[in-house]
Amino acid sequence: MKKRCRTCSRTLDHTEFYKNASGGNFRCDCKTCYNAACTMRARARRYGLTVDEMLELVTDAQCEICGDTPDGVEIDHSHATGVMRGVLCGLCNSGIAFFRDDPVLLRAAAKYLTHSRHR
Repeated sequence: MKKRCRTCSRTLDHTEFYKNASGGNFRCDCKTCYNAACTMRARARRYGLTVDEMLELVTDAQCEICGDTPDGVEIDHSHATGVMRGVLCGLCNSGIAFFRDDPVLLRAAAKYLTHSRHR
């Protein structure tokens, strides 16, 4: 049995759809789209935003560090406070996390790169 997802418009096997809470029918959106929407709602709540505000932030946004949008942007937040700081690409967001959100370490890394013998 095939069903069309109302969100992505793909026609998929019915096993790609969750059943409604009542257990009888299947949801209108496929598992992939449903999970993505749930993730978006959870992230929006985490930062005190509505889903519309969250979408406005990330839609057509550029990374606030490198200006790139390789696969879209992510919400960057302080790991210490949980407060949202802005939108970054995945690489820049990971880079900050790898440097433990420490500006001193990031400046030391920049100095190292600037003065490295192997430019």
